[in-house]
Amino acid sequence: MNEMGAKACMIKFFVRNILAIVVSVAILTLIFTKVIANAKVVGDSMNTTLNAGDRVIALRRSNPQRGDIVLFKAPDGSGQFYIKRVIGVPGDSIRMRNDVLYVNDQIQPENYLGTARTDYQQQTGNHYTGDFDLFTLTKRFNVPVNQFFVMGDNRPNSTDSRVFGFVSNATIVGVVLVRYFPLTHIQLF
Repeated sequence: MNEMGAKACMIKFFVRNILAIVVSVAILTLIFTKVIANAKVVGDSMNTTLNAGDRVIALRRSNPQRGDIVLFKAPDGSGQFYIKRVIGVPGDSIRMRNDVLYVNDQIQPENYLGTARTDYQQQTGNHYTGDFDLFTLTKRFNVPVNQFFVMGDNRPNSTDSRVFGFVSNATIVGVVLVRYFPLTHIQLF
């Protein structure tokens, strides 16, 4: 092969590799801006399910269901993001009595709370989640269309729909799929 042929092969090699890198970066950018969202957990409102410093990935444009953990824009307009659990979806009626969650007048098991509720009750003598009903909090009997009622798993230390009201579907970034950091606590949700 002559010198011109070698240069042409080298140029072709570099162009092909640069093109592969550009396409890969474009695909990754598209995935991270349109398909998934990466977030860091701040605060302890989701303890012990998620802890401060944990890293999670959420699937964008998901249809949140009751029990899902969602990433959403903070209702105060601060530009921050909150991570909470969906307790009520559009049409649901919600109330809490004596640490028992009722959704549509049916007892809703909260296995995701683990022993936090009983531990808290034994330590403080108080309910883990104070009594409430949707009407008292929001002046509505049911969760409105395109809205969700969310709460943190660490109920005594969570600012959630009990304080700021419903979360609009438009502000939900996505449904949390996985905690990937710390590596010793990887978990699918």
